[in-house]
Amino acid sequence: GGENIYHYSPGMRYILMLSHIIFGDRYQNIFIFVISLTIFMGIQMILEKTKKGAKFQFVYLFLFLTYLTSNAVQRIFYYGMSESFGLLTLLTGLYFIKVYNKKILYVLFVSISVVIRPVFILGVLVLNFKKRLSTNELVLFFMIVLLPAIHNVFYGQSLVLFTKTISSSLNIFDQNRSLMETLIDNFLYIVMYPMNSDIQSRVGRLIPYIIFLVFIGYLIIIIFNRNKAFTDTAIVFSFALPFLIYSPVHFYPRFILVFHTLLLLDFIFKFDSLKISNK
Repeated sequence: GGENIYHYSPGMRYILMLSHIIFGDRYQNIFIFVISLTIFMGIQMILEKTKKGAKFQFVYLFLFLTYLTSNAVQRIFYYGMSESFGLLTLLTGLYFIKVYNKKILYVLFVSISVVIRPVFILGVLVLNFKKRLSTNELVLFFMIVLLPAIHNVFYGQSLVLFTKTISSSLNIFDQNRSLMETLIDNFLYIVMYPMNSDIQSRVGRLIPYIIFLVFIGYLIIIIFNRNKAFTDTAIVFSFALPFLIYSPVHFYPRFILVFHTLLLLDFIFKFDSLKISNK
């Protein structure tokens, strides 16, 4: 892997190696493939799992595609950041289990997503809890997820689960800011508060309004459907939880790409399942 103890994103170096073997040294080809496949997975899940008809599906696809094809998000894919490959493998796993009910393929891809982006581990564990994996499926999951730890112990003689840099970007250790200030500031970036001028300067004006309004709508649906699909909600928010203390600002919205994507998809699925009275 090039180093005795992984410094950052253990699986990313191997993904890039395979990408170069397949596509050569042209990053543009890799970018087109990854973002196209990511969009395909999302579109297929929306078309397969929504039932309200073509007009609603048009709106769902508009929300999903407007976000993923925005300049701010395209940059994440174009520069080959680990979040883009992590999102692709995560959505691929969800695609196989939602559309084809293939648990083994689901386990394979979501475990790879964790090796690419270890910060996904909390969300994936909650996701696995919902899917009620068998013993064999859990064994496969942990065999893949623990590969970085085995590497670190074997080559670095150090029991490091994933990487050695997790704490280096934690805002909570900033002595000039209180914990509450950190939580509030990071929360505004997580939900893309549209009145924040720094957020607008980074991603434009349209995307913050879409994500923030979807977030508000998502909360409203949760409030009025308290007893339904709580686990789905826990899954979505567990992908954002680490970034209440781990700064999401660097190369924004890189670190919360997965949360935003899952938020959009789960909002679409939850809204589509609502029974709207004609009276």
